[in-house]
Amino acid sequence: MSRFFATGTDSESESSSEEEQVQRQPAAAFTFSDDEEETKRVVRSTKEKRYEELTNLIKQIRNHKKIKDMSSMLSSFEDLTRAYQKALPVIAKEESGVTPRFYVRILAELDDFINEVWEDKDGRKNMNKNNSKSLGSMRQKLRKYIKDFEKELTTFREAPDGDDEDEAEEEDVDSDDSDAKPVKKTVPKLEQEKAAKKPAAGDDGDESDDSMDWGSDSDTSSSEDEEDIYTNIRDRFLKKPEKEEEETKREKKERRDRGKRREEEDDGGVWETVRGGVAIPSEKPKMFAKDAEIDVNLVVRKLSEIMAARGKKRTDRREQIELLHELQNISELHNLGPAINFKIRLAIIAAIFDYTPKVSDAMKPEYWTKLLDRIPDAMDVLLANPDMQVAEEILEEHEQFDQEPYQIRGCVLTVVERLDEEFVKLLKECDPHSNEYVQRLKDEIKVTQIIDKVQTYIEHQNKPAEICRIYLRKIEHLYYKLDGTVLEKREGRMPADTVTSVDVMERLCKYVYAKDNTDRLRTRAILCHIYHHALHDNWFEARDLVLMSHLQETIQHSDPSTQILYNRTMAHLGLCAFRHANIKDSHSCLVDLMMTGKVKELLAQGLLPQVSSIKSNQTQIYHIFICL
Repeated sequence: MSRFFATGTDSESESSSEEEQVQRQPAAAFTFSDDEEETKRVVRSTKEKRYEELTNLIKQIRNHKKIKDMSSMLSSFEDLTRAYQKALPVIAKEESGVTPRFYVRILAELDDFINEVWEDKDGRKNMNKNNSKSLGSMRQKLRKYIKDFEKELTTFREAPDGDDEDEAEEEDVDSDDSDAKPVKKTVPKLEQEKAAKKPAAGDDGDESDDSMDWGSDSDTSSSEDEEDIYTNIRDRFLKKPEKEEEETKREKKERRDRGKRREEEDDGGVWETVRGGVAIPSEKPKMFAKDAEIDVNLVVRKLSEIMAARGKKRTDRREQIELLHELQNISELHNLGPAINFKIRLAIIAAIFDYTPKVSDAMKPEYWTKLLDRIPDAMDVLLANPDMQVAEEILEEHEQFDQEPYQIRGCVLTVVERLDEEFVKLLKECDPHSNEYVQRLKDEIKVTQIIDKVQTYIEHQNKPAEICRIYLRKIEHLYYKLDGTVLEKREGRMPADTVTSVDVMERLCKYVYAKDNTDRLRTRAILCHIYHHALHDNWFEARDLVLMSHLQETIQHSDPSTQILYNRTMAHLGLCAFRHANIKDSHSCLVDLMMTGKVKELLAQGLLPQVSSIKSNQTQIYHIFICL
């Protein structure tokens, strides 16, 4: 009997536990599947997505404003302008082109905040370097950006309506209500399913209680319920991939339709076919819409848009140069004036310089040739308009393109200095015994002509610091060249008023001595002047310059290139003394070079092989003739 009752209790407990499992599992399974279906049913419009992106960025900006994090505020502001640019088609369609009030509000808040922080000079001094730099950039970009919203800002400041809620918040509330509606509808459904399942489970329980002694009936009923549950769950999970495939197909179709609509709105934007990760080039995008009225402001805005991609990681530099050339052709076709023409030419020159990604690498010959053509053309435009002023001190918001006097932000002197550095890199890369090296040397004529044009413009501007810099560039292209007219004039075969390279060097160097405020320019000018005198056998003039300058006392503190120039100058000075039969002076000039046994290294002419034998002073002096 004990065994019989024991088995009965076991079957009862098993059936009761199985019934509990049967009651719990369906509710959990159906709740999970219904929730997934309801989340997939939510469809958001493009307006809600764009406005939500804008409101999130506005919240970030306000948070950064509380703690005065200028760096983060600058990046968030740039993201906000890009998000607003994406939302423009939606605004044109939904708002009839009227800027949303919440966007005007954040621009007004930013304008007031930046002006307040900028006027607080003590607070600016206490900022770190990163925040201070970001503040200046933020102020400049914001002042330039809000020019397009002057009317909206004026209207907003007249009636700020601080108590009213923003339109973006109302949109969020509407979207939340719309999202909440399907959930409310599903709650009664779930309750009905649970209520339907509970009586069924209860009936099974009653039957199991009545037939407690017969465990076979309860076992069969519970197993049947379990099979039904598992089949339902399996069916649901088997159907999901099909739904997902349908949704992905629907999303792809919507994306294609959206792309077509965007092409129609943008008036000619074309999608590129991509195969294997490489974009197949298609037709060039149009610069402006067909019905656009092309004026100076529109061209300047397009130029800023093209140059904004400068230096970014995935910018196609070749395409950027082509777009700038096309923009130049459009400006010339519509006769927008010399100022905007020169501004675009400067942008083209900067884009050609940027084509070489590494600063240490030499430029490709094809782009070097383009530079030699573009820079003289730009300088001709500048010299043909005396009222045009180009300077780094001019801010972008103060540029004047449509009326005289023209004001342009830029620096032609920096362009020439960069051109001269690229010329030296090209010469270093070439083999000195090849024809290519000879061809590159011929380009020095064009480089010196460009320097002369820039010198003419800078002398007209009358800025001593910049005049000293351009004079030094001309001196460094002149000091090592032998002028035959100097010797003919000395022998009386040339008129006394003939201007030689010695006279030009005298005039340029004396101006640098008098006007330069930096030691480096003056030092290099003196060394070049001594070298030029020694090259033309003006021994006494060269010696007096060395003695008066006292360069031998301070030259060890100079940069390596200046020290190399000093060594070469002393070598030529020693040779000049030797030609005048001043052996003692020649020895004193050359002994410092020959003591180390590394003449080629000191003169930057290569590495000298080590020789074990000890050379005499006369052999050393003879060897320096061979090196030079």
